[in-house]
Amino acid sequence: MEPFKCIVDVKHLPTVNNMYLSKRNGGRYLNPDYTAVKSHIQVQLIKLGLPDFISSIDNIGEYVFHLDIVFVYGNRFSTRDCSNSIKLVEDAIVLVTKIDDSLNFKVNSSKLYYDDIVEKPKLERAYITILPKLKKDLLWRHSEWRIKHEQEYKSK
Repeated sequence: MEPFKCIVDVKHLPTVNNMYLSKRNGGRYLNPDYTAVKSHIQVQLIKLGLPDFISSIDNIGEYVFHLDIVFVYGNRFSTRDCSNSIKLVEDAIVLVTKIDDSLNFKVNSSKLYYDDIVEKPKLERAYITILPKLKKDLLWRHSEWRIKHEQEYKSK
């Protein structure tokens, strides 16, 4: 099966570190900026055809997903933690597909610095790849995985 690939542009990619804000009385609330960006990503995913891609998969319950996201940051590249941006994209995908992110069997992320000399970046970007994989074809039991891989790892 071919993967779903798309490019999502946003003004600024927030992280889960900023997902919740503190109230003066000690409580917490969802950051409206985070919610707005998630909604913006959601709209783009719909326009780019993610619902059609998901609905084209027969027997969707037999699948898990490999998710690959390349984040392109326009500033503070060395201090931006791309693993903290994953949740934002996952949450938007869940809202569009109605498929829980616990079915993301494998998640990869990386980051790039926006280095276009001609134009300062106006937007940040996420390149998103979603690849459905049949559960039965994956090595997901620890006992099976150990046999194949454990010798590659150091242990005490």
